[in-house]
Amino acid sequence: MAAPLLVVVLVACAPTADTDSPTAGVITGPGVGNVAPEFTMTRPDGEQISLSHLDAADQPAHLFFFASW
Repeated sequence: MAAPLLVVVLVACAPTADTDSPTAGVITGPGVGNVAPEFTMTRPDGEQISLSHLDAADQPAHLFFFASW
């Protein structure tokens, strides 16, 4: 009785054979060295700023994303 149950559990926990194929609907980033997509955000002081605005300043833009879930 325990052997068939063990087989079922092992088969259910086994990884799928097709793990390298992309998943439909998954959006990936542009990749290292590629141009980031255009975006606009609101600064803490209320000013709207976009990536193209930062690019026009001809200086590097460093973005820091923080979350405290």
